[in-house]
Amino acid sequence: MREWQVGDPTGTGEDLGVPDIPYMGYLRERNDNHGGNNGFGLSDVKLSFNDSMRVARTFKSRGDYANAIRHYNNALEYKYHDEEAMSEKAECFEKLGDKIQASDVYYNLAFTLERKENEKAVKYYKRCYVLNPNNEKVLWDLPQLLKDMGRYKEAIFYFEKNIKAKAFCNDACAWHIAHCYCGLKDYKNELKWIDKCLHNHFCLQDVYIKFMCLKTAKNAFFKAKQKRPPATGRSQRSKPIKSKQQVA
Repeated sequence: MREWQVGDPTGTGEDLGVPDIPYMGYLRERNDNHGGNNGFGLSDVKLSFNDSMRVARTFKSRGDYANAIRHYNNALEYKYHDEEAMSEKAECFEKLGDKIQASDVYYNLAFTLERKENEKAVKYYKRCYVLNPNNEKVLWDLPQLLKDMGRYKEAIFYFEKNIKAKAFCNDACAWHIAHCYCGLKDYKNELKWIDKCLHNHFCLQDVYIKFMCLKTAKNAFFKAKQKRPPATGRSQRSKPIKSKQQVA
């Protein structure tokens, strides 16, 4: 016996796989007229992942973003972290003007893609940041990921944003920025940020232990320390040579 499918109520096969939205509306009305749970209605129909996606996209194309989100949620019950369902759901929130909800969906999507598809993760983290620059989680996770990918300049940019916003783990950002400058072989700025680590109550011994495995950074650390100007900030001048008469 042929299985009945949403979008093909007559069983002719002509509309197979194409959701019949008016017919589904009829089911909803019938369900409401029978007191919700009595009789046969739309709530009795369990849509598959593919059908939920088709219905969601149909609502989205018609500008009915609230119903689209509802069906994207149905699809996500089958595939919790499906990229297409989550990204399209976030787009619907954007269309509704709900930037916070959209930002949260993009963040969750980026977090699930991290370590598997890093480039996509960075893309969604950045979209999250654009929609909600005050999202503390993205101000920590995004620069961490960029640093691990060797994209040090970008990482520094977002770590500094974290410090400015006093966001999540902002005290630790100084050390990560120093590490990024080490990766860029910019030892002058590395030392500058190591000093900020100390001001942020980081233990000098901890900083040393973190960097001692990096030979170039270790050497640069001590060389820079030796060449540092006096604590007053004044330039160090050469001592005047005493004349023979002064010596006498």
